Amino acid sequence: MDTDCTVTPCSTCSLDSTCNDPDCCEDDDCPDPDFQFCSDSEVCEGGCRQDSDCIGFDAVCDHFYSNCNYCDASDLGIALGTCQPGCSTDVNCITGSECNGLHRCAAGGTLTLETIILRTATCSECQGTLLEDGPILNLVGGFNINGGTSCLTNDLDHPDSIDYSDGSTAEFPAIEENRAPLRTCFRAQLEGEILGGTVEWTAGVGEWTLEGNQIDFGWSGIASCKWTCCVDVVPLSPADPIASLVDCRKNCLDDLVC
Repeated sequence: MDTDCTVTPCSTCSLDSTCNDPDCCEDDDCPDPDFQFCSDSEVCEGGCRQDSDCIGFDAVCDHFYSNCNYCDASDLGIALGTCQPGCSTDVNCITGSECNGLHRCAAGGTLTLETIILRTATCSECQGTLLEDGPILNLVGGFNINGGTSCLTNDLDHPDSIDYSDGSTAEFPAIEENRAPLRTCFRAQLEGEILGGTVEWTAGVGEWTLEGNQIDFGWSGIASCKWTCCVDVVPLSPADPIASLVDCRKNCLDDLVC
């Protein structure tokens, strides 16, 4: 019986009648402030689960980001992360600058990626639940004095809606609630253009087809035309999950045909 095992609050009796004595089952089992989180392996560890667990999460960052930190757990899609130097929200940046997906304060008004729009034509036998394994986009942008630009999203999914079903539209604008799914594509500086990249269907079920076999990208500049890329694999599915983004171009008149 579990009551025969009392080394830790999480002690249990295994089928071979030996006691399993993990360090913890939940964070409350970890009283040491330097190791206050219970990991998936049931060991008390340091780190963070959210930005507020980090020193300086609400400080205005100095030029070297030596006084402000964010938690990388949501960026990496893991439960327990580490505190890293950088901004977590616009609160960490001086007036006139904004916190981008690289956790750096960039000057406001810079042309950045404003939204990703995924219009589904059909999604056969897809998950159909509020929490979905959304697609991951790896985008290649234009060139600047430092060379090529790029960004990477996490699973693109809104937890309060079904994003991938017949005829649905999933739009991911660069607002705080989308910071985690957009990852480094949040306000990404891609020089106002998408040159290519990939889209990966991460769900273990379903066949997903995009309307017009294309993905749209909007920019922060009011007068900036959206860009559209075609996908070269139709449909995307667990058997064939990755498509390249091809024939990317300005689509001011919304008349690009893939």
